[in-house]
Amino acid sequence: MHPLPIELWEEIFVHCLPNVDVLSGDTWNSNICVTPGVAPLLLCQVCKLWRQISMDLPYLWVSLPVFVSMGNSYPPLDFLRLWLARSGHLPLLLSLYQQNESDANCFVAEEVLRIFSQHASRWYSIQLHLSRNARLPILESRPTPMLETFEIQSVEVDALMGLKVVPRLLHIHVSHIPDLSLSGDNSLPVPWSQLTSLTLDSISVESSIRILCMCPNLGKCSYTIDTHHGAVPFLSVVHVMLKSLVVNISHNYLSTFLEHLTLPQLFQVTVYSNDMAEWPQGTFSRLLERSSCHLRQLEVYNAGMSNAHFLACVLHPCLQSLEELVINDFGDWTKEPFVIDEILTALSCSSHAIADAVQLFKKPLCCLLPHLEKLVLLNNRLVGRDGAFADMVGSRLRHASYVRGLRWLECELSVDHTEDHSRLHDLQRNGFLEYLRLLSPRLA
Repeated sequence: MHPLPIELWEEIFVHCLPNVDVLSGDTWNSNICVTPGVAPLLLCQVCKLWRQISMDLPYLWVSLPVFVSMGNSYPPLDFLRLWLARSGHLPLLLSLYQQNESDANCFVAEEVLRIFSQHASRWYSIQLHLSRNARLPILESRPTPMLETFEIQSVEVDALMGLKVVPRLLHIHVSHIPDLSLSGDNSLPVPWSQLTSLTLDSISVESSIRILCMCPNLGKCSYTIDTHHGAVPFLSVVHVMLKSLVVNISHNYLSTFLEHLTLPQLFQVTVYSNDMAEWPQGTFSRLLERSSCHLRQLEVYNAGMSNAHFLACVLHPCLQSLEELVINDFGDWTKEPFVIDEILTALSCSSHAIADAVQLFKKPLCCLLPHLEKLVLLNNRLVGRDGAFADMVGSRLRHASYVRGLRWLECELSVDHTEDHSRLHDLQRNGFLEYLRLLSPRLA
């Protein structure tokens, strides 16, 4: 029996990693802990040959998640040094999670950062979740020529501290940027023009719009907008690269934010609201029409969606390309339902629906939202005929040769909708619905 070549063992070991192809970008999961039961440590315990191959293979050691708790580092500090030494000269994917802001944890977190900073020239992705502002000047003046992803979340931190040489930086996620003016300017040399992904957890309406102007290559943007000063003239932004927009914002600011944007390539929108007010359907419709975009995914959370707003969304020409629609309204249970029989009828496939679609869109459509595959309607306070929901789903599945049948369905149905429950579960058992989740309505 001929032994396997070392090169083949190495290829097999790489595919044993919990994060295969870690240098391919988003596939790296920093939440996976370092334990003896997971590669690469697991491979070192099998036999002498496997141990030697594992320790000599740098690629097995390029990703390192560290957890700090109770004044200790997991893995221990000495083992961190050994781990990073085994990674050779390859780019590194590093993460640090600090459990709380105790003095002992802060001290250990700073020691971990000091070890990390010794390898700053090899950073490819770094994620820091700190409970308070650790002393980070240790990174100043250290070049990071390989860095592509930088994430730091903390109660109080000077984000992008000391990162001076970042020619490949593409993705930034920070709690806030210090000294950020209303116009979006700040004292740190943030390479806005080269970014393709940006997440800011605290920003004003004015700065958010200004930064979009400064990031012409941005494809994904996520903002938590918590202030609106109204002190500077607004810029109208035409951003031809932005495809995904996620915004967590008060209803008082949402209309102001949306009405200054034109986003022709936009295909994914997620809106989180924190105060259960009225969804600005008019402003949203004008954004779609102004941009001439065709969304494939729309998610709206706690934004005060009424049945009139929902019907307007279903009827909007720019939303007929939707593949995923999620409406989750956490509002007062006494509010009017946003799902009613008329909407379910509009979403059904029938001769009447086809005639209505032709009249509305001036082209043949077998039903509204013909590409829809995932539908989530939660806290909808559904009021309507028992069986209407199942009728809608079934009609779309029967016309699967002309319309994409629903594959994923989550909704609230009261227990007295026995026909809906029975027929929808039958569709799932027969393989027509890949995922079905029916919840009882919240009563208070």
